[in-house]
Amino acid sequence: MDRPKNKKFLTQLHQDYVQNLGAPEGIVFYSSLRNVDQKSGPVVIYQGSHKLGLLNIKLNKKEKNYSRSLILNVNKSSLNKNYKKIYLKIKSRDLAVFDFLLLHESSPNKSNDIRWSLISRFFSFNSTIGKKNMFCGGNQEGNRFENIHPEKMIW
Repeated sequence: MDRPKNKKFLTQLHQDYVQNLGAPEGIVFYSSLRNVDQKSGPVVIYQGSHKLGLLNIKLNKKEKNYSRSLILNVNKSSLNKNYKKIYLKIKSRDLAVFDFLLLHESSPNKSNDIRWSLISRFFSFNSTIGKKNMFCGGNQEGNRFENIHPEKMIW
């Protein structure tokens, strides 16, 4: 849900796996419950960025919301230069499917209406990482990225 004219709670640049931690080999199903145009704040995706793999993370210890404290270690200007930025303008009941590791973020909702979305995520039960961690679940289950992937943390 993206509220009109709300900049504080925009979803920052992320990979879905970082918050979910079941397995990095997964897909996201995204559908909007309203038509999404440029004014209503479409999701921004960086085409092909999933090929970068799981990115390193910096932890912003000043941020109180744990999910928002996980900052991808990626140069935004390099990202804009090397990957096509696509504003996902879809119609109500359309379905977009993308990789768990695809870089994406919210854009501001400049309309007067809430942008309602439905998101489902599925991951592979054949994942080596998932099996190793017993498909532990993500932030909502109290798991922390730095405990599952200390090798991906920049301290």
